Amino acid sequence: MLIIPFDKKLEWRNPPIITLILIAVNILIYFSFQLHDDEKMAEASHYYYRSGLAEIELPHFKQALIEQGETKFVNEWQDGIKQQQSPWFFKMETNKTFMQALQNEHIITPTDPQYTKWKSKRTHINEIFKSSVTWMYSLKAGDPKLLTFISHMFLHANFSHLFGNMIFLLAVGFIVELSMNRSIYLFAYLFTGICSALFYIPSASNSLIPSLGASGAIAGLMGMYAVLFNTRKVRFFYFIYVYFDYVKLPAIYLLVLWLGFEVYQQLAYSRYSNVNYLAHIGGLVSGAFIAFIIVKFQSKQVNHDYLNESDDHEQFNQLLNQAKSFVHDLQFEDAAALFAQLVEKQPHNREVLFGYYKTSKLNANSKAHHHAATAILSLAENDAATNQLIIDTFNDYFSTAKVRLAVSLINSLIKRFISINAFDEAAKLIAFMQKHADKFDQLPQYLWALTNKLVRSGQRQQAVKYSQYLLSAYPTYKETQLAKELLA
Repeated sequence: MLIIPFDKKLEWRNPPIITLILIAVNILIYFSFQLHDDEKMAEASHYYYRSGLAEIELPHFKQALIEQGETKFVNEWQDGIKQQQSPWFFKMETNKTFMQALQNEHIITPTDPQYTKWKSKRTHINEIFKSSVTWMYSLKAGDPKLLTFISHMFLHANFSHLFGNMIFLLAVGFIVELSMNRSIYLFAYLFTGICSALFYIPSASNSLIPSLGASGAIAGLMGMYAVLFNTRKVRFFYFIYVYFDYVKLPAIYLLVLWLGFEVYQQLAYSRYSNVNYLAHIGGLVSGAFIAFIIVKFQSKQVNHDYLNESDDHEQFNQLLNQAKSFVHDLQFEDAAALFAQLVEKQPHNREVLFGYYKTSKLNANSKAHHHAATAILSLAENDAATNQLIIDTFNDYFSTAKVRLAVSLINSLIKRFISINAFDEAAKLIAFMQKHADKFDQLPQYLWALTNKLVRSGQRQQAVKYSQYLLSAYPTYKETQLAKELLA
């Protein structure tokens, strides 16, 4: 079963810097330091059996397992004790009690006839293990080193392990990071990773099996996510066997689902799986705890606006649907009032702006009509769809209302129309500006720009008209001289 939040979009205008750095560090460590560690382990195993070391150590280990009560393993694998493909070698290397006695020379003692032969070969095996970054810096519950509480979070067993964890880190991490102060986010990530290790260690105190991966810390982020969003409804994706879908539920429900699923897997599969479910549980619980502390005592460090965006988006869609319903029922004044509210929330939403203009237009020259026209004509985007919306609105507005546009907006529009070769619209604005020439100091510049563009577009006759106006109204201006030279 897979459950992952899918309620926020990653926006590069405000990138999750810490999350991206964490991902980059994990990838860099794997490809720079871990890529060949599997080969080193294979080399160690091959040497172990080829050198005859297995014949010296494994009989002692077999007896130790019987004394430790692991007769099931002995009975199941005793026929493969001399086979490299059997699990005896790794089982022995990760048994804390036996390995401590072996390394301290309590099993093969200096008085043993095989001691000299054994010592040199055991030293070689130890050197191979020490050359493995994965082995040296992963966390071992039976022998935890202070550094490995941090380092194990940045190590991965293989590429698929790395890839899966990084997908989850990006999917959950960027949301949690943008929900709070970045420094606190980084601290929380490391803190929950450490807590996940502490939760797991007591259950495997005699094991030297390497525990590694970012999943404990990522589980911490998932716990934080659930508590930060709390009762806010979030959209998440789930996958169960062959069935998948999206559903919207209060975020805190995710914590219950995640915890329940991890507990179930711990009880059902922990004996047969390499997945550290206890670390996941520890991460989830510690993440939920630290998020609760942050919200309760450091609320100013939480980005409440970001957390509330989902609710705002839902409210926005509800208002938009209501406005459309008013239009359908011919209640245009009510629709215009709602569209006006929506424009305040999303002033660049073309669908909303268009609806606002169309509904307010029924009361031409009203304050709402002028406001709607100004909102559309003030759009800063310069893509084809926006330009067409501005042209259509401009033509309609100029034909149905008394123009009440600010001088600065008219200056902006004439520049846009000239730049996109909207010559008919530019001509209308030029005519308007000529009637109010005292308000437009830059009119000669616009006349020259339009003349130049018309000539370049093959519309010389139209260009001559504006050149003549320049000559009569602004005979001494440099723009007039430029126009004369162009048309000479």
